[in-house]
Amino acid sequence: HRPPLAGLLFRRNLRRASVDRPVLLCRDPRVAAAAATNPRFASVVHEWHVRPDPADRHHAGALAALWHVTVAEGLRQDLLDCGVPAERILLLPNACGLDPAAAERRSRGSGEGVIALGLHRRGGLDGALEAWRLAPDLPVLRLGGRDQGGARLLQWARSVAGDPSLEGRVRFFGPAWAADREALLDEAGVWLALYPDDEDTRTRLCPLQIADALGSGLPVVATDLPSIRAMSDAPHFVRPGDPVDLVRALREAIASPRQHTPQPSWQDRAARLIERVEAAL
Repeated sequence: HRPPLAGLLFRRNLRRASVDRPVLLCRDPRVAAAAATNPRFASVVHEWHVRPDPADRHHAGALAALWHVTVAEGLRQDLLDCGVPAERILLLPNACGLDPAAAERRSRGSGEGVIALGLHRRGGLDGALEAWRLAPDLPVLRLGGRDQGGARLLQWARSVAGDPSLEGRVRFFGPAWAADREALLDEAGVWLALYPDDEDTRTRLCPLQIADALGSGLPVVATDLPSIRAMSDAPHFVRPGDPVDLVRALREAIASPRQHTPQPSWQDRAARLIERVEAAL
């Protein structure tokens, strides 16, 4: 569910939980702040996906949680700077949520074109469109996702519609999840994941899309950033903001043989987290 309904349902279900002295895992500082001093919980584990700000009262309350999970080294350092002891911080990268059997089949498939999911949210679309303008031989680029309200997506769609070099070569579709997402990937030849080069993406990026891309069975083209290299050296890396280098990386990925390297799943990630928390209780 989307906010605010998601929060309402979460709090309602939490009140109904009948487990004695439960451990609460949450990703919302407001929830962690409200629960951190609640004696009902044996432990509160908060997973940070934004930079902690002690000046924010919700963040300050969340910093009192017993355990803190981060997906990137930069966020871990932020927590240390906020005074959280190192032994209470668990660096746990994101995991792949795609079907491993489908990924294995996909690695032996012959889908075509380039797919990018959620690309427009991080400013990578402008560079991708410039690469497609430079190289008429690049295959169709299919872009999935939608920014809140759809304003930026509509702006880019209009830009494509008015450019003869892009019209018909760039196609937009909305969010796709579960079986629909797997079906879209079955038809693709390369997964494109571009990010801007800034302080947050270099050290604090939460590269969930990269985890899925690596576990998709498709060749991956990604921005060359330390946060992405920390996950894997498998992608075909492209210099940030360089459309000429992007064309090179895309051509290499299109020509490269597919291979599937199994990635940690969310079940694997959950098992490691549970093991760490249980050992401390």
